[in-house]
Amino acid sequence: MGDFRINYGRALGRMNNFYARTDGLAAVGDTTPDVTDIGLLYTNNTSNTSISYFDVRSPQGNNTQRGWFEGKELRVIFLDDSTTLVRSNQMLIDGGNATFGQNAVLDLIFHNSAWIEVARSENQNLITATSASLGVAGIVNVAGNKTIVLTTFTGSSAILRRALKGDNGDILTVIGAGGSNSLIIFNSATAADCFVCTTSASSTQYQLAPNEAISFIKNDTSWLEIRDVVP
Repeated sequence: MGDFRINYGRALGRMNNFYARTDGLAAVGDTTPDVTDIGLLYTNNTSNTSISYFDVRSPQGNNTQRGWFEGKELRVIFLDDSTTLVRSNQMLIDGGNATFGQNAVLDLIFHNSAWIEVARSENQNLITATSASLGVAGIVNVAGNKTIVLTTFTGSSAILRRALKGDNGDILTVIGAGGSNSLIIFNSATAADCFVCTTSASSTQYQLAPNEAISFIKNDTSWLEIRDVVP
C-alpha cells in the first residue's frame, strides 16, 4: 500500500513530494518520460530537450496495450525553460511545438493512445529587458513569454537582437518603456531568432520610442513584424 495522505483539499503526487523526495521528476534529457504510475510530472532539463510522448506501460510491462489508460490525467510542471513538447498525432497540444517557461503548467488527458491538451498556464508572460541585461549580444529568452518591455537609462541604448526559444506561430510584443528613444530592435533576416522589421526606415534597426509597441510572429527561424503601434 502506498503513502496515505490526509489533507483539506485535493493534492496531486505523493506525500512530501518534492519536499523530501523527487517522485515524479523526469530524468534529465528523457524524451519519453514514463508516467504509468504518476499523475504529476516535473521537468528540470539542463539543456534543450524535446519530449515526443509520455510513456505508459500495461501490467504486462510493455507500452503496447495503451487502452488500459484511457482517460488518464497528467499534469506537467516545468521547472526549467529548456523543455519542448513536440506536437504529433500522439501529442495533441495546442498549436505547434511548444517550449514552456519556468513554472508553466500543462494539463493533458489520455485518449485513444494520444495525449490531448486540456489547459495550460504560462506564468511568465512578461520580461523586462534593460541595456544591462541585454548586453552587447542583445539576447533574451522568451520561452513561455509573450511580451518584452524594453527599458533603458538615458544615454545607454537597449539593443534587442535575438529572441531565443520561440516556437512557430508564437506572437511576441515588444514595448518601449524608456525615458529616451534609445530602444533598438536590430533588424536582420540572416541569423536565427532575429527580427525582420518591414516598416523600419533603416535596413539594420528599428527605433522604438517610449510607449510605442511592435509585434512579431515566429516563422521558421525569424521573428516577422506583423504590426507596430505608435501613440
